[in-house]
Amino acid sequence: MLSERSITFSRPYKVLGDEADRYFQMLPEHDLSALYNFLNRNRDVLALRRALDVGANIGLSSLCMIDIFPDVSVVAFEPSKENFALLTQNVALNGFEERVQVEELAVGEDDGEFGFDFNPDFAAGSRLSVSADGSSYKVHVVPLDGHLKPGQGPIDFIKIDVEGNEIAALRGARRILSEDRPVVFFECNPTAIAVGDDDLGGFLARAMEILGPLGRVEPISGELFELPGSPDQAAKALKARMTSQYDVFDLVNLKPGLEVRAL
Repeated sequence: MLSERSITFSRPYKVLGDEADRYFQMLPEHDLSALYNFLNRNRDVLALRRALDVGANIGLSSLCMIDIFPDVSVVAFEPSKENFALLTQNVALNGFEERVQVEELAVGEDDGEFGFDFNPDFAAGSRLSVSADGSSYKVHVVPLDGHLKPGQGPIDFIKIDVEGNEIAALRGARRILSEDRPVVFFECNPTAIAVGDDDLGGFLARAMEILGPLGRVEPISGELFELPGSPDQAAKALKARMTSQYDVFDLVNLKPGLEVRAL
């Protein structure tokens, strides 16, 4: 059953969602404080014009970007047909059809059809299947480099939250990362990473190989704290902050102009 709730960044926004979904039940509480506070803290440095919302869910992160950067245009990727329907409605409900381009696609390293595990109880935790068995349905996966053609304007910012598949999304965007040099804000979810038989140190090593030095975003302040350059030491620093196995972190590649603090 669908219903409407309100969330507030600098002003309120209307959001449609499924009352059976635990993520929607939590609203107006949400998990976007790190994204909002980081963008707001660095709004003069970033000055977003074009951004990507990879793993857009029902649209809250796209609304967050527009709230801080009124002139930004967003391409929002969401493979779940259930979430995509709500994403499309929420963009329209808030009058942002010309500002947000919605794509019913997953983002990864290779183009093709892949199994997708939809979680109706917590749709935000849905993800690409790690095996062919038990997937809810097939979704189309595209690499950003192939889907977003050169000449459409530089990408200033990429937000990635794809439940442990962040490295594949980054690998499929090497051209964009090299040519446009965007700030990349991505989730590091140790539990989701482990589902794909990876560990935190390995995940960080691959992220650093693609993006270079990384920092951790403090959710309350939006401050950026530099991680150690060694993946194993960076993993150790993150694990030291975990209070439960379900803790997640938001990481950013360290770009010129961003204020960075030592751990």
